Amino acid sequence: MENPNLNKALHNDRRLAQKFEHALNLTIEKYICYIKFSLFKEKYHQIHAKAEPCLKRIHRQLQMELKSQMKVNAVTLYAEQGVSYLLHSFEKIVDWFQESNLDETVEQTLSVSKVQKSVKKDCPLSKVEYRDKLKRYLQKLSSENDATENIMFQNHEEILDLKECIINLNQAVCKLLDDLNDSSSCKTGEILFEIKLDDSGDII
Repeated sequence: MENPNLNKALHNDRRLAQKFEHALNLTIEKYICYIKFSLFKEKYHQIHAKAEPCLKRIHRQLQMELKSQMKVNAVTLYAEQGVSYLLHSFEKIVDWFQESNLDETVEQTLSVSKVQKSVKKDCPLSKVEYRDKLKRYLQKLSSENDATENIMFQNHEEILDLKECIINLNQAVCKLLDDLNDSSSCKTGEILFEIKLDDSGDII
């Protein structure tokens, strides 16, 4: 015999778990983006200071959304799913199973242990799994940050090498131009010295 209240509670619990998982994923993605922006700002503050206004607006927007995202999602979920009603109904169902003197057949099909297993099966994303999932995300975030720092360090070294190379090339070009100017002046003097004029002033 199926209990309609139990089915409704399990259905609402599944929807609640899915929506909470979606909200958690969005928040973690924004957190990763915010960390990357913050790392960029810290390592390259001079570049960040000269960055386009849109970049700074994105940074501030991420920061503001992170402060309010979970709160907004929690309020939205609370309003949409009726969390208080869900918890109250579930407690009443559990109490009913514990206090009812059911016969052996009904007890085998609607025992408290089976209800708990059913809830666990229908709601696989428990608090422990959420914590483990968040831990894996944070480990991934740490690895990405390390990789980003290495890339930034390599880019910084390459920029310094390129800058030094440009300076050397500039010095070489300046020296070449000076040599060309000196050489052109000498040759012009030699040519003028070799030119001879006749008595009428015409070139011989």
